Amino acid sequence: MRAGALEARGRADAAAAVANRARAELDAITRERLTAVQQLARTQLPELSSTAAAAAWPDAAAELQQFEQQRQARTAELQREIAAAEQEGREFEQLLQQATEALDAVVARREQLLASVAAKLAADAGYSQQLSAATQAEVGLARDLERAEELALEAKAKLPPYDSSRLFQYLWLRKFGTPEYAATGFTRRMDRRLADFIGYSEAVGSYRFLKTTPQIVRLQVQRRTEEVKAMRAELDARQEQEQAAVGLPAVFAEGETLGKRREQVLADLQAAQQRRARASAALREETGARGAFHEAAVRRLAEYLERAETTVLERRARATADPADDAFVARIRNATAELARVATEVPALDAE
Repeated sequence: MRAGALEARGRADAAAAVANRARAELDAITRERLTAVQQLARTQLPELSSTAAAAAWPDAAAELQQFEQQRQARTAELQREIAAAEQEGREFEQLLQQATEALDAVVARREQLLASVAAKLAADAGYSQQLSAATQAEVGLARDLERAEELALEAKAKLPPYDSSRLFQYLWLRKFGTPEYAATGFTRRMDRRLADFIGYSEAVGSYRFLKTTPQIVRLQVQRRTEEVKAMRAELDARQEQEQAAVGLPAVFAEGETLGKRREQVLADLQAAQQRRARASAALREETGARGAFHEAAVRRLAEYLERAETTVLERRARATADPADDAFVARIRNATAELARVATEVPALDAE
């Protein structure tokens, strides 16, 4: 019984292998036939036009003409978009030129007024003295800032050993060696011996410097910063006063308004150029004789050819001068015959 089961299993496996090979062969033949049909369709409709649509295939002529009509309508639509974008572009270019000229005029007037204000302030001895003093103060401030950073780094590097020494900190907190030190008698004698032992008198000066000097310099920097700010504020106020006297604030405002207007016009021009570019690209890709509408028409024609009898395809191919038609039809005929042969040899596939 077991031998019979194994034999039956072997026959089933063999049949399945035959079916799989047949199915793979069918798929390959089907793909070959479809490729030949598509190539035949592309040969019969090399481009999309009214003449080509009418000559390609009688049964499909009406539908192919619809693709051509759609292509023409889309072409007209895109051409209108391109023309509108070009007209807008010309208008925005003119507006941009006008905005640029207006802005250039305001900038020139602004520079002239600024130069006159600068000349007047330079001729004012009091203002010149204030400006020189502010400049010197800024130089001193920069020097103080650099010194403050150096002291902070030095303190960060050198203070830890002092802070971590329990003996040193004991004497420091008791204010040893200062008028505030209040110990007497035995404690005073022992503290003095401890100070001599660790070299407190030599080290405490450095420690006091590292503890206090960075803070003193920081305070000096803060004070000088406020002084420089006040000096600069006074100079700025004088400068603004002179600018107001010659009407510069209004010129500044006008320049800002014109600058924003020019930016908007430029953005509008770029948008019009982008619309034209998009429409031009669509015109090339969609509406060319071999564009998207042509591809759709070729696919539709291939559907007609797929359903057509081989004898009809052969008769149609013989009527044309192009030998490529005959070659494609021959491939279709051979593929059709192969499909029939494989289906006959493996009838069980239809049942599956």
